[in-house]
Amino acid sequence: MYKKCIRRTVMKKKLALILSIILLTTAVMPMALNVSAANAAPNVLPAIREWTGGTGNFTPNASTVLVNASGVDKQIDMVAQFFQEMAGLDLAVKTSGSSNAIVFTLDSSLKSKVGEEGYTINATSSKIDIKAPTKIGLFYGGISVVQSVYADGYFPCGTATDYPAYSKRTGMIDVARAYVPMEELNKITRYMSWYKMNEVQIHLNDIGYYNYLIFRLESDIPGLTATDGHYTKEEYRQYQKDMLEYGVTVISEIDTPAHAGAFSLITGEDKISMLPSKPTSCLDITDPNVTRVVKKLFTEMLGGDDPVIIGDTVHIGMDEYPDEYKTQMETYCNEIIAHVNSLGYKARIWSGVGADGGCLYGANLKGDFEVNFWATNLSGISETMALNCGVINTINNLLYVVPSTNYGFVDYYDVEKLYSKWQVNTVDYYGTKLCEANDSRLLGASFAIWNDIHTGYFGLTYRDIIDRLRGMVCLIAEKNWCGTDTVSKISTANFMARYNTLSVRAGDSDPFNTSLPDEGIKLDFSSSTAPSYATYNGTVSGGSFKLDGTSYISMTPNAVGFPNSLSFELTLSEYPTQKTALFGGYDSIGSEVFIDKDGTIGFKSEISETDCYNFTFDYKIPLNQTVKLCLTSGIKNTRLIVNDSLAFETINDKQHMVYDSLKEKRWSTFVIPLEKIGYGIKGKIDDIEVIEAETELGELQANANLAFGKTVTVSGTETSDGSLGPALAVDGNESTRLSLARDKDEQWMVVDLGDTYTVRRVEIMFKSRVSAYQILVSTDNKNYTKVYEVSGLEDYISATDNIVLDTPANARYVKFLQLDRYTVPNYPSWGEYSAGITEFRVFSFNMQFYTDAIAQAREYANTLPAGDVTRENILEAATALEEYLASEAIYQANIDRLYYELQSAVSGEDDNVAKEKPYTVSGSGVGFGSYTANLTDGVASDTEEFNSEWFGLYKGNSDGKNTVDGVGTIVVDLEGVYDITRVRAHFRNANGSGVGAPTKVAVSVSDNGETFTKVGNLSIDTAENSIYWAALYGSTKGRYVQLDVELGNTFAFLNEIEVFGTESDTSGGSSDPFPPVDPDPSPDLIGDINGNQEIDAVDYALLKRAYFGIYNISDIAVGDINNNDEIDAVDYALLKRAYFGIYSIN
Repeated sequence: MYKKCIRRTVMKKKLALILSIILLTTAVMPMALNVSAANAAPNVLPAIREWTGGTGNFTPNASTVLVNASGVDKQIDMVAQFFQEMAGLDLAVKTSGSSNAIVFTLDSSLKSKVGEEGYTINATSSKIDIKAPTKIGLFYGGISVVQSVYADGYFPCGTATDYPAYSKRTGMIDVARAYVPMEELNKITRYMSWYKMNEVQIHLNDIGYYNYLIFRLESDIPGLTATDGHYTKEEYRQYQKDMLEYGVTVISEIDTPAHAGAFSLITGEDKISMLPSKPTSCLDITDPNVTRVVKKLFTEMLGGDDPVIIGDTVHIGMDEYPDEYKTQMETYCNEIIAHVNSLGYKARIWSGVGADGGCLYGANLKGDFEVNFWATNLSGISETMALNCGVINTINNLLYVVPSTNYGFVDYYDVEKLYSKWQVNTVDYYGTKLCEANDSRLLGASFAIWNDIHTGYFGLTYRDIIDRLRGMVCLIAEKNWCGTDTVSKISTANFMARYNTLSVRAGDSDPFNTSLPDEGIKLDFSSSTAPSYATYNGTVSGGSFKLDGTSYISMTPNAVGFPNSLSFELTLSEYPTQKTALFGGYDSIGSEVFIDKDGTIGFKSEISETDCYNFTFDYKIPLNQTVKLCLTSGIKNTRLIVNDSLAFETINDKQHMVYDSLKEKRWSTFVIPLEKIGYGIKGKIDDIEVIEAETELGELQANANLAFGKTVTVSGTETSDGSLGPALAVDGNESTRLSLARDKDEQWMVVDLGDTYTVRRVEIMFKSRVSAYQILVSTDNKNYTKVYEVSGLEDYISATDNIVLDTPANARYVKFLQLDRYTVPNYPSWGEYSAGITEFRVFSFNMQFYTDAIAQAREYANTLPAGDVTRENILEAATALEEYLASEAIYQANIDRLYYELQSAVSGEDDNVAKEKPYTVSGSGVGFGSYTANLTDGVASDTEEFNSEWFGLYKGNSDGKNTVDGVGTIVVDLEGVYDITRVRAHFRNANGSGVGAPTKVAVSVSDNGETFTKVGNLSIDTAENSIYWAALYGSTKGRYVQLDVELGNTFAFLNEIEVFGTESDTSGGSSDPFPPVDPDPSPDLIGDINGNQEIDAVDYALLKRAYFGIYNISDIAVGDINNNDEIDAVDYALLKRAYFGIYSIN
């Protein structure tokens, strides 16, 4: 079946066991300068610096008390809350106690030993003593105890002395181009505190695509404050004060003179001049008025008894200004530094001195300032260190993230590689040093998440920012706290084990919305009593929850982050009168799964306070039918799966606005809201299930990458620590890579696809390509056949090689064989390197089959005269199929439909066989009143007037009623038996006047006009004013076609019925062209429904009829292609693919 789950995080309960095993078997303990043979150090993050193990454990229980021995109320109360949320323990806080207690005591004498933020812990089996010189030190000690209890259920007995290696443990978030609501910013900052990060830098102003000029903090200067989302002075001031209680200082960044386009919006007396060469980004610092206004802004934010920006440091930007203004830049920078210094603040700036590529200012900076070192091409290392100020390492090529990947920066941190390769004092993976690790000028390191392309409208939301912070925060936290211990004492495996367990959420903050139990949550409504995580505000009946427009369900948690899957069964009795949330209620912008008034399903995701994306799917929920729907989101896109058989990609309502250079990017992640389910909807809902995993599409996706997540073996790797390991070649992450061993030319990797497939195409995304290699395949991993070889390629470069095999090959194992190595240009002394493979992809989909069909169809169309209807139909169908095949993910059901339409347009054999054929109508037998159009005359009028060109169905009480129980039945006699491929009817909807869309149009067929078999329903357009064809695609057979039109209003109007097909071959004495199934088919011929010892088109047609219930297969095993004990849509899709040679049935 298709439903395999892809979890991005390992399940939490299993992680604790895995963590214990890794820490017991790793050569190095979590961090201990003095480790006895007794207890290992507790599992916390960042790791404890010094540990001496005792014996036994302290295991808190409901009777454990927290003793606030020094009056540190706020922090001890927060620790109590952490115990409640992370361990389910509601611990009392008291002022005394010595047994079964955790005692918090201030001790100023410890400052010389552990500094301002350090602490000590002495743990016995009956008591834990935490001591620190400051309340934040006590707070950090409490966090360590809670983390250990969360990971293992206890705190090991022993003594700890813990303190940070660096004083500035920082992360920068660009909220200018991607507005993060204050509630979420608060969660993020509290999450950082959980890992002893003590700063967060908030980048408040910048420019984005479409001349997006933004300043996020309320200002008195007219025109400056953002109108689509900003922080008021009061809320921002309070946020900073609140975070100080968590040990986090907010560093506010007002970036000038570049990135300052928002200043161009200032009106009135403070209107400012912009640099003529960069009028939307750079202030004109040659104009004294610019300096005046910027100083005025800083005075507004930093001045007074209760300033808007609190603390002792403010970031003033100073990066990326045109370097021809070096002298003016130095003057401007010094003036702003002096001004903020005069207001009692240290300045922080982006480095920009002495680089080969030009500098922003000279070495003559004055005053009290610190720098973020961020780019070796824009700031020299030695020149920066010569400024003799505090330096924070924020090196861009390693520590920047740009969501969706742009400008060469990563999309997500490769946490494992960074941990093993990078240190706080280095600026690359080769060990190039900013300074020595113990240099007093080195204050620490900072991550930076930049949202440069967020305003390009291709689907990113602030949720995508939050998702990336997990790895960034934990990596920077441990590197800053533990310093060189992360090289000499802590293994990468040890860190990764703790990271996987402890990074999921924080003590009182769950920014990723991950608070589901491992097994997820499910409501099956087998009882009217709701489980503990749900509330029913309505009626449960017959195993489902009734939706009456006012009833609803509430669930806890109120939202679930991605990756996720939400599945449910829904029966709609009527469409809502406007777009209505089926799942909603979470966050201020109103993220929701909605149903529109025409039955379209979609979801809304926030962009800012005033804007959002409305993503939809090309699917309308039918009325009065139970459908199973699954919305599943990975870390990039959300998809809809219907009835386990059809899959749909998102449609971005802002696609027309996507910036030109970003057209190929599509993002549509989604956080599932669960606060209010079903309100405003009428019908019933059942089997609601939510899991923190993406649902794999499997065989539904025709162009699936068969290598994704599969097992990879290699001849060897460049490194031995796993940072460039085999799995990274098939992990779906273009920011990671496999790097093969460097010891000899011939190196190899083998991907085990897990099953035998017909391999048609291989795609290799190289980080660094070699000049010669082969592709080989095997079914047994012993005997390999070469299917591709190339030499003479340009090596070392990043490139993607798309390899279409001349002859498709059956294979389970696909091998990449490197034939030579390369040297880095200009650096031969570095030696020879092997291939770096970012992604290795394998495909079975037979794209060539369809592209050939499109080419042939167009060739034929071009032989027809311009304006010919058949020519236009062929070209339209060819373009539709071609455009769909170009989609990132394509699904076989949609391909089948579009390919069928192309075939039909070309063949001309698929005619309207209902034209001028007789028909009968229920009730009065004729159209109502004067609405008596001929339904089979071949004329489908588009008139918007209600007149004799329409046929009226009426369910009222007046004479002329032609319905029975609200259903109008029309039977067309084709006057012969036909193989039918399509049925459609031409309808007219209208707003008001009692005229509306039918709620359902069922199609049935018969050979004798008496016994009818239903084959499906026409697709209905429920728009209030529309004229349209309602169609049904499928394969069936019969002489009589019956339409049962269920009226949704008093009237329904149509004026043509068409049935497409070819006359059935009834020669040979049989009226059924499909022979009976062999009752005992050969096991080697699974799929041979008609028992003729081959897979042919008749087999596919029969299996599809069996799925729709209009044909009986005596032995289900013959048609159960995917071996799940039932006949489903996947079976007939697979069989058709087998017929076309693009799937192998084992």
